[in-house]
Amino acid sequence: MSSKPDPSIASATVTGGPPDLIGHDLVIVDEFVYKGEVVHIPRPLAGVPESVAVAVAEVRADELREELLATLADQGPAKWQKDIGHRASPVRCRE
Repeated sequence: MSSKPDPSIASATVTGGPPDLIGHDLVIVDEFVYKGEVVHIPRPLAGVPESVAVAVAEVRADELREELLATLADQGPAKWQKDIGHRASPVRCRE
């Protein structure tokens, strides 16, 4: 995992308001003084880091879902995933 922050979580593109700002990316920053110099640190917009994490997790879940559904065992009253790895009981799937 990269330690470099995603700049998109701290910026927003202007879509309305003064015409000279429309289309520009604005970044909210926290300002502090370090060794006599003013430093700006981008501040993530509320909810954006969580939304990014959810989007990444949903993509991974879709990848895993396809893999799991492609290898269902057709035994018993319903199909099930027998490649359960470390899980204690099989995961039942509905089609």
